[in-house]
Amino acid sequence: MNERVKKLWVDALRSGKYRQCRARLKVHGNRDDGPSYCYLGVLEEIAKDEGIISGYDAAGLVLDKTVIGWAELEAADPRVGDGQTLTALSDGGSGFWFIAEQIEQHL
Repeated sequence: MNERVKKLWVDALRSGKYRQCRARLKVHGNRDDGPSYCYLGVLEEIAKDEGIISGYDAAGLVLDKTVIGWAELEAADPRVGDGQTLTALSDGGSGFWFIAEQIEQHL
C-alpha cells in the first residue's frame, strides 16, 4: 500500500471526524447528526479531497478502481494479519481505531 495514503487513511480513521456505519460507503444522516462512513467510505472521502476522484456512489459497497490504484491496494477488500478481510472485521463490529491498527500493521 502507498505509505502516504496509508497515513492519511489511518489518521482519518482515528481523527474522530467520521462517524462509523456499515454496509454502505456513506449513509447520509439528518441535519443534526450528519453522514456516517464505513472504513472504505473514509478512503473514498480522502481520495475526493485529494482530487483523485470527483465523487463516488455513497450507497455502493466497494472501492472505486481509481482509488484502489491510487492507494496501491492489492485488493478492494484487503486481508490483514489473521487472513480476515477488513470488511469482515468492520461488519463484525470492529471500530475505526482497531481497523486503523490493522491497516497500519498489515498493509
